Amino acid sequence: MQLGIYEIIYIVLGVSALVFILMFIDLKVHNKKERIEKTGIDEKGGVRYTVEDQPVVVTDTATGTEEVNVTYERQDILLRRGFKYIVGENNKIKAGKYTLLSSEEGIKDFNIRRNGYVRTYDHNSSVVLAEGDDLTPVNISVILR
Repeated sequence: MQLGIYEIIYIVLGVSALVFILMFIDLKVHNKKERIEKTGIDEKGGVRYTVEDQPVVVTDTATGTEEVNVTYERQDILLRRGFKYIVGENNKIKAGKYTLLSSEEGIKDFNIRRNGYVRTYDHNSSVVLAEGDDLTPVNISVILR
């Protein structure tokens, strides 16, 4: 059985399309791995996951003491004092696990009104935010990482 010119063209186009799709999938996976390694944040289905348990604790190798890194980074979200923020897919804050950081040096705990209730949080504490939660920093501005 001999293949005609049209069958050969269809086979070549099919193989080319398959190779293109596989290259695209590999590129997407590679970019996602690089982003997770760079930022320490994974996002699945609109929900944000922090990869590290304590992403802001840095251990000084010379003294062995732990210090907290409060440098504002690109993926951080600054919550201004007195403003209400709502967690949602269409908003600035997505549902997921965050680390709360004090934005002012020397203040180790701060108050946040969450869903109508004011609670004291410590610097570098973790919080899981769900869709529809509302947050209002009460006494100082707070960084979500």
